[in-house]
Amino acid sequence: MIGFLILMALMIIGSVSLWYFARKKKSKVGILISSSLLLVFLAILFMNKIDQLTHSKSDVCEDLKFAQIILHDDFKIIENKVYGMPERFQETRIEISTSDLQRLLKEIKSDPNYHQSEQEQILRSEMYSNPKKNSIVTANYAYRDNIIRESYFKKDEYVPSLFIVRLKENQNVLEYETIED
Repeated sequence: MIGFLILMALMIIGSVSLWYFARKKKSKVGILISSSLLLVFLAILFMNKIDQLTHSKSDVCEDLKFAQIILHDDFKIIENKVYGMPERFQETRIEISTSDLQRLLKEIKSDPNYHQSEQEQILRSEMYSNPKKNSIVTANYAYRDNIIRESYFKKDEYVPSLFIVRLKENQNVLEYETIED
């Protein structure tokens, strides 16, 4: 909602400046200012779409570091969705190798704190109420038919990022979700 209001304010300022400078017979200045504001407006408006379309394998590897996951084999990006402003949500699905799947399942299940959970996003309340700064906090658990590694990272005074990786034992698909709100 706030993002939408900012975009609307930019559009109004651009229109008013074009009208003002056109009245003063300085239409070139008005067009320059309006065009600049329009470009900023369009960049903000399509930022999520650009991120969605340009997400690469190296970006996926960087993202997975937040969950302390490293893929040894090649993988394929199946889907990547980015939405929200100023809260940002990203959902990505990748096809991974059977050996990476088995290794990750074993790694998550062998954690001493691994457990069956009745809910998802178990670190979300801690992330806001008592966040640990500059370190990755991780929880491993099973929820329904998913094996999940959830983590959050809060750098200094920035908003913390919640990162949820989901695996299923019978599928070579790794799904992850990033929530920055």
